[in-house]
Amino acid sequence: MQSCRPLQRLAMVGVHGMGALEYTPAIDQADEAVSIAELDVLAEESLKVLRDAPVDTNQLDRLIQLNGSSAGARPKILVNVTDEYSIVPQGTGEPQGTPWIIKFRSAHEPADTGQVEYAYSMAARKAGLDMPETYLFPSQASPGYFGVKRFDRVHGMKVHVHTACGLLHASHREPSLTYESLLRLTLLLTRDKREVVKMVRLMVFNVRSGNKDDHSKNFSFLLDRNNQWPWPRFTTSLHLRASMGNRPVWSTTFA
Repeated sequence: MQSCRPLQRLAMVGVHGMGALEYTPAIDQADEAVSIAELDVLAEESLKVLRDAPVDTNQLDRLIQLNGSSAGARPKILVNVTDEYSIVPQGTGEPQGTPWIIKFRSAHEPADTGQVEYAYSMAARKAGLDMPETYLFPSQASPGYFGVKRFDRVHGMKVHVHTACGLLHASHREPSLTYESLLRLTLLLTRDKREVVKMVRLMVFNVRSGNKDDHSKNFSFLLDRNNQWPWPRFTTSLHLRASMGNRPVWSTTFA
C-alpha cells in the first residue's frame, strides 16, 4: 500500500469512500459475500499486514477491496448488513441491506477491543448522544467485532462529510483543538443552539468516559441536500472507548 500512487489510492476509494465524493475509474469492489465466519480470517490477515508478516495474497486483495480506503488507525471493512445482521456484498450488483463499517483491532490492542467499543456505544446512547445503530458481530477468535451503521448514508443517499480537521486545518496528530473552538464552530455552521448542546453532551461524555481519542478528525459535520449543515456528528461510533496508555491526555482541551 505504501508504494501506491495517489491516483491508485483514489481508484481504491471508488464509490464507497466516506462522505459523498466518488472517484472514477474505480477499481472493482469485491462482489462476493462475506460470511460471519470469514471475519476471523480477515481480522487475522489485517493483523499480519500491521505486523509486516507474510500475508495470503488472495486475502490481501479482499481486504483492499472491502476497505474502500476508509482510513483511520484501525483496519476496517465496508459491507452491507441486513436487518438480521447477516453480511451481504457491497459490490457492483444490486444493493442489499444497509452500509455498515466493521472494525478489527490494531496490533497493539487487546482481543476484547470490539466488545469494549460496543459497550461504550451503548453507554453513549443511554447518555443521550446521537448514535447510529451498532452491533457486536460474533467471532470464534475474540469476544466479537464492533460494527456501526454508516452515518454518511441516509435512505440510500450519500451525505457530504467534513471534519473539524479539514474545516479548521487543525492537526489530528497532536493536540490542536479546544472544545470552546468546537462549540463556536458548531454554532457558526449550524446556527442552531440545539446542535451546540449536542456538542456539549459529546464533550461531557468524552471527559467522563476517558475517551482521549477526541482529535480533530473525529469531529465531523454533515451537509444535507439543501446545502445546510444541520447537525454536528462526532464519530463516537468509530472511536469511542477508554483510551489506553498511548494517549495520556485528551486531544481536545476542555479546561
